[in-house]
Amino acid sequence: MNELFYQDAYLKEFDAKVISCTACKNGFDVVLEDTAFYPEGGGQPFDIGTLNDVEVFDVQRDKQDVIHHYVKEAVDIGKVVHGVIDWNRRFDCMQNHSGEHIISGLIHKHFGYENVGFHMGEVIQIDISGPLNWDQLMMIEREANDIIYQNIPVQITYPNNDELENIPYRSKKELQGKVRIVTIENADICACCGTHVKNTGEIGLIKILSFMKHKDGIRFDLVSGKRALEYMRKEHDACKEVSCLLSAKPLEIHIATKKLLDNNLNLLNEKKQCMQKLLEMKLETYTQGKEYVIDFEEGLDRVSLMTYANALLEEKKIPTVCVFNKQENGYMYIILSKKINLQEYVKQLNTELSGRGGGKKEVIQGSFQSDAETIENVLVKTLPF
Repeated sequence: MNELFYQDAYLKEFDAKVISCTACKNGFDVVLEDTAFYPEGGGQPFDIGTLNDVEVFDVQRDKQDVIHHYVKEAVDIGKVVHGVIDWNRRFDCMQNHSGEHIISGLIHKHFGYENVGFHMGEVIQIDISGPLNWDQLMMIEREANDIIYQNIPVQITYPNNDELENIPYRSKKELQGKVRIVTIENADICACCGTHVKNTGEIGLIKILSFMKHKDGIRFDLVSGKRALEYMRKEHDACKEVSCLLSAKPLEIHIATKKLLDNNLNLLNEKKQCMQKLLEMKLETYTQGKEYVIDFEEGLDRVSLMTYANALLEEKKIPTVCVFNKQENGYMYIILSKKINLQEYVKQLNTELSGRGGGKKEVIQGSFQSDAETIENVLVKTLPF
């Protein structure tokens, strides 16, 4: 089988004889005499397209190096078919795979780390064997884009064994037989089976998006080419919308956002203090001697609610205290008692009030998806106050 994608990665259409066509899951498995369809491998996705206008939805290489094209309809064995590659997808893969080479090569050049994981999905995900920080990644990104601006040729060679011994190429594993070397001067030398652009200028742009610690190194995401341009366009539109909402210049939205968050935090603290004063005032209205309290509040967190419930139980000597805080779909509850074994009733309460929660004899807590009136009626009916 002639692998036309290695002879010319820019070949969009071709004609080839059908060697076999067998039924398989979801369609038919077709083997061709020649193919320009790239099979999944080396971290790069498979090509899609058509054979005689029949959809090719998957392309895989088996252990015998036979390439299988999975299609929706059968094609005639022995006949010549016309293949058409989905060029937008292929060129996107070429841009992003070439961009990955430059980034991985530069990291290896400057820090000596290896690319130990590579996946091309919506973004390019790369695992590096050693630690890097964001400033170091940004340095790599700047140099990578300088390589693009220089429009350096991407060279594909097949050195013999003697030549390979003198080439400092990157590879994840020991290689046997004919080795395909991808070289980008001043950036990378790597053994690779993927498809690449002819010159780095065709990549257009490389943008690193994010990173995180991963094992002994880092994992980071990047995009290249048209995909990077589209990402930056969407990010720009989002920033522009936020700048309008904040009445701030696009490059100053982080300052305006911090100010907004600080103001919001101050308001929340003021609200908390006001709620605390209100609860203290409310506590003064209760007198000892009540058998129970059922109280519905709004705007309290769980800690404040528990503090309030404990004050009613301990300071006001109320045997059973049921306090609630309004939530989106009902109420958060905390029920305390020195008189009732609450654990015996929590399952029944949760069932009748669409609740979740539990606890022990003296305290139960959780949430009820019901209204205040229904909750109070069920409590009065169920608990032996």
